[in-house]
Amino acid sequence: MRQYFAGRASHDTGSALEESPVPGGRTGREPALDIFRGIAIAEVLLHHVSAFAMRKTAAGTLSHDLLVLANRTLHFAVPAFLFIMGLLLTRTMIGNDRSWREFYGRRARQTLVPYLVWSLFYVLFRVLFVPEDPPAILLDPDRWRNWLVWGKAWYHLYFMVLALQLYLAFPLILTAIRRTRIALGPLLLLGLVAQLAAHWAHARWIRSPYPATLLIWYVMPVLCGVWVGLHLEQWPAVWQRLRYLAVPLLVLGWGIYLPQGYRQVHGVPVNSQLYHFSYWAYTLGVAFCGLTFCRWLHRKGGRPAQALRSLGGYSMAIYLVHPMLLHLWSMVPQSGSTLRFHITTTIAALGVFAVSLLIARLAARTAGGHFLFGRGDVRVSA
Repeated sequence: MRQYFAGRASHDTGSALEESPVPGGRTGREPALDIFRGIAIAEVLLHHVSAFAMRKTAAGTLSHDLLVLANRTLHFAVPAFLFIMGLLLTRTMIGNDRSWREFYGRRARQTLVPYLVWSLFYVLFRVLFVPEDPPAILLDPDRWRNWLVWGKAWYHLYFMVLALQLYLAFPLILTAIRRTRIALGPLLLLGLVAQLAAHWAHARWIRSPYPATLLIWYVMPVLCGVWVGLHLEQWPAVWQRLRYLAVPLLVLGWGIYLPQGYRQVHGVPVNSQLYHFSYWAYTLGVAFCGLTFCRWLHRKGGRPAQALRSLGGYSMAIYLVHPMLLHLWSMVPQSGSTLRFHITTTIAALGVFAVSLLIARLAARTAGGHFLFGRGDVRVSA
């Protein structure tokens, strides 16, 4: 086991990845990943709901402070999803005969087309429901460039741009990690150096207006996701040593990040490097610990595991739909810091979740599911 964390692997990676085959030559699917996606998509929805409720409560009140605590803690979905994507894409491309041409054909159908469709939808939705954006903006080429290049047609679509960047970089990342047979310990050090270099290069040269829409902002979860995908069978053994790093990353990262996040929410200047490094540590700890927890939950079985796995299957559809519903809800006048407000917020959150899931399930029965969500049954697949 030590060879996977502290030293060089002593045998070919490919030979260590054989699972019970399924039709078509694909490696067996890891149910824990769907459970992880179920948890991550629930986190996304709660994060967005808490952000709305947070803005409706008075700063300094107990309600506001608790909402800030929840909002900043529930801020790990993007790195977690990229970690899962790296892992899933790796499992997709090993142990089968799928070509890169087929790989990119599927990526175009499952991500690029839905991204363009939903970008157009949310641009029109913006014109109809955001008073600050009159129809004249539809004739502004700079706005279209901002919407499509940076995923800013609506606030959540930037993740789709990150996914497209990951697809482009994935063959190089997978090839490099497979051929070098690098162990996880050296990979973490290499990833840290690469992350620091990316942070420095962005501050000095790139200076993007939206750094969170660049894949270089998430080097660590992507590299680790691909590595874990190549060594998933050895994960229990790897975890026996990795836990002594992963748990402190999660706990200490969260403890340092939280006060910085609190300051950021209130517009108080923060230590940028401390903020980002603690966030990267926290989210990487979440990725490692989350994978182990979800594998344990799958082994335990029962309704919670089944429900989360089913929810994870609809994660993409829920992700794309729920911001529209949240915005419509936000248009209803609300007053904060009262018991009634918290009750109605909870009911509204459950309603947004239920309607999003209903739309996803209905789309699964129509041809529109393929067009809107990139797959006929709308459930996420590799």
